[in-house]
Amino acid sequence: MVLVSGTKDYFLLQPKSKNESEWPKELFTPWVPFCNDFKNIWKKEVQRKIKLDLEAARKKVKDLQEAKKSSVMSEVVKVRSSRPSGLTQVA
Repeated sequence: MVLVSGTKDYFLLQPKSKNESEWPKELFTPWVPFCNDFKNIWKKEVQRKIKLDLEAARKKVKDLQEAKKSSVMSEVVKVRSSRPSGLTQVA
């Protein structure tokens, strides 16, 4: 009961009942829905953050793949253009 009394004093709760045995009920009646709402909102925010991080990682991988692909293609073009490919260039 000391814990409930300390919590009551900390949150400046004015109990409606003079009976100390009913104070926990008065304290936790609004507290339980608050905790459930907070838990649900927290889970949604965590899922939203994970989704944003995943999208950012996918975009980064896609950009890196495109950069690698373009650099490989430019190397292929350089190799093909530097090789002699006809009778006029061989002599």
